Amino acid sequence: MDDARRSSTSKAAGTADRPVITRLIDAPRPLVFSAWTTPEHIARWCFLAALKTEKMTMDFLPGGEWNIDLAMPDGSEIRVRRVFREIVTPERIVFYEKCTAGGNVMLDGTHTILFSEEGGKTRIDISCDLATPFDSENQQGWSEGWSELLDRLTAHVRP
Repeated sequence: MDDARRSSTSKAAGTADRPVITRLIDAPRPLVFSAWTTPEHIARWCFLAALKTEKMTMDFLPGGEWNIDLAMPDGSEIRVRRVFREIVTPERIVFYEKCTAGGNVMLDGTHTILFSEEGGKTRIDISCDLATPFDSENQQGWSEGWSELLDRLTAHVRP
């Protein structure tokens, strides 16, 4: 087990139209929230090892956009387009996301990220209300992707 997993616990759940993942991170809520909301922090943890980030822009305010252009190992492109709908510091971030690859929609839904304080640690609950339910492969991919990102976040904010 790596250091990131030792200092946190997580579980994936939910349904095909509303996947959910929860992680308890051993770091204070203001630090964890800042890591989500500052582009300099995001660049250090918010990426998947199998994909190359070509470009990332973020305008962190309601109505602002968070866009990510990715390249798969075979060179094909993935476009992640997000629009912030709600930001309540340091409690909640809500954004709409549309993710496309090769002209196909991979994800179309609204993510809600909740940050709760639990004994000096931060509990993160991530859910996504999908316009089109995932099949089992996409649901597993969503959970695995967020697990990898949360591992990186945990390592980034660890004292």
